[in-house]
Amino acid sequence: MKGFGWILSLALLMVMAPAMAPAYDKPKHEPITEMAAEVYNVYAKDHGLQVLDASAILAIVRGSVSEDHANIFHPCETIRRLKNWHFYDPYPTGEHRIKPEEDKLLGHVERSLHARFNSLATNLDSEITTAGKNRRHAYNILGRILHYIEDMGVPAHVAPIYHVKPETGYGWIMKLAGEKTIPDGFDAYAPANPVRTEALIADKAFMDKISSVPPNSGGGFESTLNAFLKGLAEDTRRKVASDPRWLNLWTLKGEDNWGEKSEQEGFVEYGRPGSLGFSTETGVCNDTGITREACDSFYRNRLRAVVKTSVQLLAYVQGKFAQKLSGK
Repeated sequence: MKGFGWILSLALLMVMAPAMAPAYDKPKHEPITEMAAEVYNVYAKDHGLQVLDASAILAIVRGSVSEDHANIFHPCETIRRLKNWHFYDPYPTGEHRIKPEEDKLLGHVERSLHARFNSLATNLDSEITTAGKNRRHAYNILGRILHYIEDMGVPAHVAPIYHVKPETGYGWIMKLAGEKTIPDGFDAYAPANPVRTEALIADKAFMDKISSVPPNSGGGFESTLNAFLKGLAEDTRRKVASDPRWLNLWTLKGEDNWGEKSEQEGFVEYGRPGSLGFSTETGVCNDTGITREACDSFYRNRLRAVVKTSVQLLAYVQGKFAQKLSGK
């Protein structure tokens, strides 16, 4: 979308304060981040790590939520959000990568999350190097990093499949401009039996898995954070690939399934059931092939994986802070 279309879209975006292609809905990023912080504090007490106090948790949660800000009240965040999309790229190099865009209005637009994620990792590493003198700012950055970890539990963001929620202001603006917009109901799905913080804490097997930290690909701070990100993203892709029912909803990016949109931008498409959304309202999660129970189980599985990885990352970063403060 070029020229006047972008100008009109941006102007209306700032006025209507819509949400842009979020993974989990904004109201869910906040409780998911809070859940991870609460689980971490229990884990920290049992493993001799520094717990997060109320101010630290608040800064982390605010960072996580702020990474999706796109509205009139946060103009700078809105521009950054327009220029940095939240899609994981399983093929980040070569001809199959998600292509960045040079837009006349916005300039360089990163369609994948990796440049932004690495920038945040570098900034957090710098904060740790200075012994966290501005610890609140450091925790805000950490929350922004956790936002992307949480996104990796959403199939459309790791397939990856381009989508904008049509019920938002930005969605219908995109429609007016001729862009194809398909919703992904997974981000707003509400399972009949939701995952609860106290249940995770009481689950010994779950808590024990937190101690299994993924390899750090060489030991550097940025590479370790990328290992957390990639590990969860690839785990979600494997979960989708494990059952034809999920592959019917989300096509996975691969070297042998390039359609017109893939060739141009590096994305794949929803399957026919996926274009209807992941919800009970559309009937997908009530079909004979995809029961409500199956959808609930899938959603809970991904949320548990998100919380586990988030707690692992929190433990890793808190450990780095402790090492720096102790002079090691």
